Amino acid sequence: MPMLLGLSWKRVTSAAAFSSSVLGFIGSVIWSFASEMQYSWAQAVHPIIPGFLLSLIAIMVITFFTKPVSQATLNKFFKAENDQAEIKGSVNLNEGV
Repeated sequence: MPMLLGLSWKRVTSAAAFSSSVLGFIGSVIWSFASEMQYSWAQAVHPIIPGFLLSLIAIMVITFFTKPVSQATLNKFFKAENDQAEIKGSVNLNEGV
């Protein structure tokens, strides 16, 4: 989850991505242990599901409570998108020729 959101959502912070990874992993491990201990509620759902949900909730909550990434950092990692915006805004001198 942190990888996908980090690549597409510019607001995600490194603290949110790291915390999301850790909480998702811990949630999956705890669920796996509960499943191995024969708890019926844990055996009904694959451990990846609670891990994914914890990861998703963590990345969204922590992102909104942390300081946004600086514009300089965003420009470094989203340079191609910024270049496309500049190209769209420029005038094509060869139009109509």
